[in-house]
Amino acid sequence: MQKNNAEAVTLTDVLISEALSQRSPRTPDIQAENQALRSLVRQMVNAPEIVMQNLAEIAIDLCQAGTAGVSLLDTINGEAVFRWSVLAGILAPFVGQTTPRNSSPCGICLDQKAPVLFAHPERYFSDLQAAGVAIVEGLILPLIAEDHIFGTIWVVSHDEQRHFDPEDLRIMTSLADLMAAALLLNQRQIQAVLEKNAQLEAEITERKLAESQWQETQRRLEFSLAGASLGVWTYNVSTDEFWADDRAKHLHGHEPHEVHTFAEAGANIHPDDRDRAQAFTNAIQTRSKLQIEYRVIWRDGSVHWIASYGEFMSTDQGEMFYGVVQEISDRKFAAAALRDSEAQLWALIKNLPGGAVFIVDRDLRYRIAEGEALYAAGF
Repeated sequence: MQKNNAEAVTLTDVLISEALSQRSPRTPDIQAENQALRSLVRQMVNAPEIVMQNLAEIAIDLCQAGTAGVSLLDTINGEAVFRWSVLAGILAPFVGQTTPRNSSPCGICLDQKAPVLFAHPERYFSDLQAAGVAIVEGLILPLIAEDHIFGTIWVVSHDEQRHFDPEDLRIMTSLADLMAAALLLNQRQIQAVLEKNAQLEAEITERKLAESQWQETQRRLEFSLAGASLGVWTYNVSTDEFWADDRAKHLHGHEPHEVHTFAEAGANIHPDDRDRAQAFTNAIQTRSKLQIEYRVIWRDGSVHWIASYGEFMSTDQGEMFYGVVQEISDRKFAAAALRDSEAQLWALIKNLPGGAVFIVDRDLRYRIAEGEALYAAGF
């Protein structure tokens, strides 16, 4: 908050940037400066998380300041603020505190996009009085890299005998350039991580959706197979690997844990139908479709008719046979019973003395017309 009192202090009373060019620069300590900059560059590569703190401490040493800090732009409840992200020196206990973007020395610096020098800025920016520490001068520089505005870097003097000069501006300009570059690199790394995370999340979501769809397809297939009493089997010709679901094993008289090979799967085929099993071998050898019916004998001695269908496919996993099996006992036994009934009927007809038998369909067409009476009547 800007101060309004009887003194009527204005911004021009505390903003003294032109004084920098009027003061004589002190003798530079090039060796100390180069050593400090090399140390910061190494940290940017090996330990970027401590660069800002070390930079503030180096600024204090090279500029003989009382406090140095980095104020980064932030937002609180929709209001732009500067957060004292890094502090070194006398004001270090206030790290993490904020000042308003539009009514603070750092805000003036960003508005001008140039270095600024303040003398006792707390006279105009009354929020700074809360620190309870005299600010004799404050030199502030913007942190800008490739049009990205991050905040400011600054040094403060608490000593009436210490005033900043062009040499301090030169040093702080180098540090500001280095800090801005580090912040830009960090921002790009964070953005790259966020983009990668977003990509991974999209891939995970896509995989979960595909997995959900696959599971739903599997459930529907399972319901369809169960409803049709179908079992499923596969045989990899290239690796001699055989697999069958529990229903296919059950139809062949096996327990779920018993069958692991193609030979084991056919162990219960009726002895009289083993020659039909040759059809499996022929289909494998010729890579042709398979369609065969045979009997199996379960442990309880019951006989069951099975129909097996298979088709060859060449896949990434090798040369595969995909097949289904279905119990057709009811159909087979019904057909056998029908043949027995027809045989009995014909035997009855042939032995029916002096009579005749007529069977017509629903369209009144004769299906059977037999018997001695018909012959006697001239039919």
